[in-house]
Amino acid sequence: MARTHMLLTVGTRLGPYEIKSSIGSGGMGEVYRARDTRLDRIVAIKILPESFGSDPTRLERFQHEARILSTLNHPNVLAIYDVGEQNGLQYLVSEFLDGQSLREMLAAGVIPRRKVIDYALQICKGLAGAHDKGIIHRDLKPDNIFVTQDDRVKVLDFGLAKQLNATAAAEGATLTAGVPTTPGTVMGTVGYMSPEQVRGQQIDHRSDIFSFGAVLYEMMSGKRAFHGDSSVETMNAILKEDVPEISISATQVSPGLDRIMRRCLEKKPERRFQSASDLGFAVDALSTGSSTSQAVVSPVSSPKKRNFMLIAASAAAVLVLTAAAAWFFARPQSYNLIFQQISFRPSYIRTARFAPGRTVVYAAAINGQPMTLFSARTDTFESQPLNLKADLLSVSRSSELAVSLGRVFDTMWTPTGRLAEAPLGGGSTRELLEDVIDADWSKDGTQLAVARQLGDHFRLEYPLGKLLYQTAGYISDVRFSPSGEQIAFIDHAILGDDRGTVNVIDMQGQIRVLTSEFESIQGLAWSPKTSEIWFSASDSAEPNSIRAVDLRGRTRRIAAAPIRMHLQDIDEDGQLLLSTEAVHWQIGIGDSKSGSVQNLSPFEYESLGGLSTDGNTVSMNSFDIAGDASYRLYLQHRDGSTPILVGHGTATAFSPDDQWLASVDPTHPDKLFLIPTGIGETRTLHAPAGRYYAGVSFFPDGKRLLITTVTAGQAPQTGVQDLESGSVHAIGAKDRFVVSHIMILFPGPSPDGRYCIERDDKGGYWLQAVDGTGARQLSGIGADEKIINWHSNSNNIFVARNDGPNVEVTNLELSSGRRTHWTTFSPPDKTAMTPNTFLLITTDGARFAYEAHKIFSTLFIANRVQ
Repeated sequence: MARTHMLLTVGTRLGPYEIKSSIGSGGMGEVYRARDTRLDRIVAIKILPESFGSDPTRLERFQHEARILSTLNHPNVLAIYDVGEQNGLQYLVSEFLDGQSLREMLAAGVIPRRKVIDYALQICKGLAGAHDKGIIHRDLKPDNIFVTQDDRVKVLDFGLAKQLNATAAAEGATLTAGVPTTPGTVMGTVGYMSPEQVRGQQIDHRSDIFSFGAVLYEMMSGKRAFHGDSSVETMNAILKEDVPEISISATQVSPGLDRIMRRCLEKKPERRFQSASDLGFAVDALSTGSSTSQAVVSPVSSPKKRNFMLIAASAAAVLVLTAAAAWFFARPQSYNLIFQQISFRPSYIRTARFAPGRTVVYAAAINGQPMTLFSARTDTFESQPLNLKADLLSVSRSSELAVSLGRVFDTMWTPTGRLAEAPLGGGSTRELLEDVIDADWSKDGTQLAVARQLGDHFRLEYPLGKLLYQTAGYISDVRFSPSGEQIAFIDHAILGDDRGTVNVIDMQGQIRVLTSEFESIQGLAWSPKTSEIWFSASDSAEPNSIRAVDLRGRTRRIAAAPIRMHLQDIDEDGQLLLSTEAVHWQIGIGDSKSGSVQNLSPFEYESLGGLSTDGNTVSMNSFDIAGDASYRLYLQHRDGSTPILVGHGTATAFSPDDQWLASVDPTHPDKLFLIPTGIGETRTLHAPAGRYYAGVSFFPDGKRLLITTVTAGQAPQTGVQDLESGSVHAIGAKDRFVVSHIMILFPGPSPDGRYCIERDDKGGYWLQAVDGTGARQLSGIGADEKIINWHSNSNNIFVARNDGPNVEVTNLELSSGRRTHWTTFSPPDKTAMTPNTFLLITTDGARFAYEAHKIFSTLFIANRVQ
């Protein structure tokens, strides 16, 4: 009596294999996920139909062919590890694959052309590997082609495979067929069979090439090559009809690919490609030329002229990049690098990462729109939007994305948002944590290390919730070491300033500072080739370079260039992913009534400090990649005249009479300078011992300062400092403070000098009496909004919310909570603009000043020239 198969339970052992879970079942048997206890690896086990065990001839043939297939050691063919028997169960052990079948991909939508060519080439290579062993697949179809998470194609199910040089007695034997094949027997899947298969004739490897053509047609068009209302009609179409034409304007079609497909589908075998290797060469040639020959052009362009122009442009680009690389990078102790540009639209790219399958994922802001995710192939010029408005943080080995939703750029370099997970292939996001600036997946892709803001401090946590490190500055570029035992990051001592050091920390919180402080440092990745930490930074000796530091603190230069470079990532082969950045800070001053705006941007790198009381002058800093570390401080009048250098330090607020300018020394932030805007001597004040200035503004009487100070491990503190004596006394509760933008308080004291507005560590706002008599909580101010200034009196304030580069400004009446729209400011030119326009408004609302950032980013893949 035949025994019915029962599902194997978790923990069941088949020889050395321990069952972990069921994958699925069908007519060909049951498939399980299992662990090979000898090699500690995950495998797939297929339990084969019982008919094999009851028929010695079939079992012998099955084992013979399984041994033959096990010799197919090819990256594009499913690897068979073992075959065995236990208690009457015949089983086959193969590699375990994580991904989806080509059939599932086709059902989900159109496959991009770059992937069509890539997958086609890999299928050809897999077939060539089998054909070289004398093995014909005989059932090639999308269901038997598998695409792994890293875009590796695997040809599966050689269940109908046939070995050409087998003996006549075993010639028709198959791995899973119920009976041996005899002449006249039709073997295969209707719709993908070759004409000779349909007729039941003897076949060879060219039959697989026909089936490949049918699969390629389906990848190109999204439709089956041969499809009738019945099997008979489908077979008749295979024998007599050509496949329908595909519109040449379709996204997935090029003339070259169309010709290859149609040659594969020739009815007579002798008119097809004569080997899978030749077919692979044809597809590969198309692949290497696809970035130019398949470019979309105007229909009126001459094909010959178009190709000539594209080839000339490509050659010129190669010459320019090669010459640039030789001139920029051929320096002592540096690498020679060759570059491949992979992004082309004017945009701001904050983060980019390598992803499995020769893919790069990056986030870009285009024309002032919110950050959007894109993917690009490293072997083509094509980028595709991922239809997710988010900034990128990290990509795991299993193609899981860590992204930031709703980024808020309170300061240029410290945008925080909601941490979320999202699959690279598309799908819903899962939100995890608020106020995250950076994150990186652990090596196994199961947990995240994060840098997040809590109150006025930034924390490094791993796993989520476990504090490893905290700073009153900020943390960026969090990256796990290749071993996963350490985390490298950049520690920035001053909020809003990108100077910093490279640090490394272990899982117990033991931290080491590996470098001295650089004037500008952004971008960090571990090098798998050298076990060093590579980063992009600048100092006064060299404008910009990619450097490396080992765990003993020894630093060397990798490459340098007279352009700002941002190291984004390094893959396992040592390829560099970097962006070049052309930075243009825009500062303007405008009239609210007329709406006119005067562009004041006199320098390439500049930062808006304060707006004078009369609205006619701004204070600003000019800073260079390799310039003065203490910042040059200028006054700029609204008439656009030459800016006036008045001193050094971080520009902050004007005094009520516009005669003084408060400035903090960024190299010694415990010092505050009072700089005259005209004739006079600079004065110096000091923060309370052990603290440094985080925000400064003047009281209306001009004799006192409202200050916020910070120190490591403690909450920010708001106080009043007397200009004559320098004494400081705290105001308000210990857990509340006046919010600052770098060194400016938002807002300063009220026009009558009696109040200030503080925020608690939960995001709530409070109207605090300066004399300490009391405070009341305010309502109606959103978490994504900033208070700009008081408006007309001590009962109204300007509240702003960034909508991309635009700023929506409303008037909030504190006593009633009533809000009215006041204005919407939009920078004139939004090309490559970052979403953090910064706005200042005078108390009377008559004048305003703004700062907007434009960073033109271009992504490159860089390889070392050996």
